[in-house]
Amino acid sequence: MSTTPTISKIPSGKYLTFMLGAEYFSLPVLQVREIIRLCPITTVPRMPPYIKGVINLRGKIIPVIDLRERFSMNSMVISEDDRRCIIVVQFKPHDDLVQHMGMIVDVVEEVSQFLEVDLESTPDLAAHSIHASSLAWPKAGAACVPC
Repeated sequence: MSTTPTISKIPSGKYLTFMLGAEYFSLPVLQVREIIRLCPITTVPRMPPYIKGVINLRGKIIPVIDLRERFSMNSMVISEDDRRCIIVVQFKPHDDLVQHMGMIVDVVEEVSQFLEVDLESTPDLAAHSIHASSLAWPKAGAACVPC
C-alpha cells in the first residue's frame, strides 16, 4: 500500500489570494464565506496546537485553525501593523454536509483570475485531519489578473 499523497487537480477561476510569511496561497472565491478581523477565540481542551478553538459568528460556532502552525511555519511577531485575519470558508467533506472553518492567515491580498497552468496543486491532507484540497499555490511568475 502506497503512502504517497494524492495530488488534487486545481481548476482555473477566481481565487482569493492570501499570504503566510513570504508565500502566497489561494482559495476558490466560491468557498470563501467572509473575511473577519482577528477576534477573541474560545479555546477547546485537548486539541492539536494548530486548532486555536472556536468563534461564535452570528450564532454559528466555527472552528478556527492557524495555518502557520498547521504548516509548521514560525510564529508571527505581533506588531501595530498586524494584518492577520480569519478567512471563513465552507466545504463539503465526504458526508456532503456543508461545514465552515476559519483559517488564520497573515494578509489577504486580492481576488485574482488564474488559469489551471498558473496554479500548483496541493497534496491530499485528509490523513492529517485538515481539509485543504482547495488550497492552491500560484506558480512563480504566474499571470495574476486582479478581478
